[in-house]
Amino acid sequence: MNLFPKQTKFNKYQKSRIKSCLENKSIKPRFGFFAIQALEQCKLTSKQLTSIQKILQNKIKKEAKVWLRCYPDIPVTKKPTEVRMGKGKGSVHQWIAKIPKGKIIFEITGKNHNFIKKVLNNCLNKLPVKTIIITKLDKIK
Repeated sequence: MNLFPKQTKFNKYQKSRIKSCLENKSIKPRFGFFAIQALEQCKLTSKQLTSIQKILQNKIKKEAKVWLRCYPDIPVTKKPTEVRMGKGKGSVHQWIAKIPKGKIIFEITGKNHNFIKKVLNNCLNKLPVKTIIITKLDKIK
C-alpha cells in the first residue's frame, strides 16, 4: 500500500530545491490537537510515510483520527545497475514528498492524550529526520 498519485502532468521531473516553509498554514496544526513537525528539511519516501500510517492505524484503531499533511507526488527515477551511459532517463523508481523545515507531517486528534503522545513517540523513531510533537496550544515562534 504505497502512496503515489494516479496521474501527473509529466511522467518524470527534474530535480529541484526544497522551498522554505513560509506560509503559516503548514506550521500550525489545523485539523488535529497533536502534530508531528519536521525540524529540518528532508525528502520522505512513500514507504516511510505508509509505515508510519500503518503504525498509527494499528495502535490507535478507532480511538483517534489521523491526517496526512504531506503527500509523495514527486517521482524519482533510477537506471538499473550495469547499464551504459546515455540512452535517456531511467524509469520511475520511487515517489517522494519534499518536506521543508517546520512543515507538519501528521496530525492526530482524540480523547486520550497520554496514549496518543506515547504512540507518536514511537512514530518519531521511524522518520529519518529530526521531528517534534507539537500541540494546538503551543506558541509558534
